[in-house]
Amino acid sequence: MPNRISVTIAGQQYTILAEENEEYTRQVALRADSKIREAREVTEASPLNAAVLAALNLADEATKAEREVRRAKGEIVEREEQIKAIREEMMRLVQENSDLRDQLQAKVGMKFESSSEPEQKQEEKTEQKAEDKPSAESQKENEKAKAEKKS
Repeated sequence: MPNRISVTIAGQQYTILAEENEEYTRQVALRADSKIREAREVTEASPLNAAVLAALNLADEATKAEREVRRAKGEIVEREEQIKAIREEMMRLVQENSDLRDQLQAKVGMKFESSSEPEQKQEEKTEQKAEDKPSAESQKENEKAKAEKKS
């Protein structure tokens, strides 16, 4: 149900039936009033001519904004197409890489480790070395025990 909103534009009171909320409708009326005032300040136009000039200025702004929106939408579509092409190329390269690994594995007779496996093996070796080396505290305890046995 439309809202009845009372606004003042160019010194005249108007009741507007609007689907939008009151705050938005008042903002639009204020903008129209402002554009009419600007037109009257620049020229000594009658209120009607000032309203026509304001309407032209607002139509110009709206037309430019619509063009910009169309341009931006076109860019978005273009970028989406580029992303799709890049994804398809990436998937093709992943498949090609897998095929080449399989071919090489068949020729050489070896199994390839995933890129994370060598890192995991290195970490395991480091952990094993750490376990093999006694801690500084346990070394001191061993030395004390040896000294006590000697005495």
